Amino acid sequence: MSDSPQTIDDVGLRCPECEYNLTGLADDICPECGESFDREQLLAELAGAVMPIPIWCRRKEVGSVQAFVSTAIEIWSHPIRFANRFPVNPDTQEANRFAQWSLGAGLGVLLIPITILSIGNLEDFVGGIITLFAVAVGVYLTEWTIAAAVFVPFFRITKVGTPKPWYRQSLALVRMTRSFMILSALGLCTSVAGLILLSDSADIAAISAYVLSAICLFWWISVALIARTYRNDSTNFVLGVIMVPICVIACAALAFVCLGLLAMFFY
Repeated sequence: MSDSPQTIDDVGLRCPECEYNLTGLADDICPECGESFDREQLLAELAGAVMPIPIWCRRKEVGSVQAFVSTAIEIWSHPIRFANRFPVNPDTQEANRFAQWSLGAGLGVLLIPITILSIGNLEDFVGGIITLFAVAVGVYLTEWTIAAAVFVPFFRITKVGTPKPWYRQSLALVRMTRSFMILSALGLCTSVAGLILLSDSADIAAISAYVLSAICLFWWISVALIARTYRNDSTNFVLGVIMVPICVIACAALAFVCLGLLAMFFY
């Protein structure tokens, strides 16, 4: 009589780097890619535990400013790696806090050229503040629509009335990409500085437009790659390439409507 082989149930344990099935392994090293993993953390994540956001969660150890800068640089330089490390069930409050930091930093940088260009003209300064408010509205609208249209395609919700909790998780990751707003603000601020210092050069305006276009293109492709990586499906990349500019244009139009209404109220 020979003993029948015992089958091990697949609990859904996957390598965070290469998605290799880790069920039944004795060592905490993936045999496919060679990366080590934290078994307890992966099991807790599978059980639905709220997990901290990489790098940003270390701000109590290294300081909030350093953690913020390190997280932003990681998102800018390695968006795919950051999406791979982003938890399935992230701490959404921490994601919102990082997004608020990014929005504050971006608007703060944009406030510098507005203040310089409106010296002695209160009306221009108020108009600049209203514009910043419209930018903030556009950012929030864009994030909501991108999370719904790119990260959580409606045709993937199979059970009517019981949608998977994808939107809240995806929105947290989309809000982390708000850090790209800081790059755009720095590019705009540098362009204004160039216009002030080199007013005789007519090429500064064109260079500014090229710089901002390059940053927007970089953000666009990064969001599409992050969506494809986080959902592990190339369909999300295609959706990102197609839907991101549509979402931006639609939300920018709504933001400018808000801007027009505010302008009518103040003027």
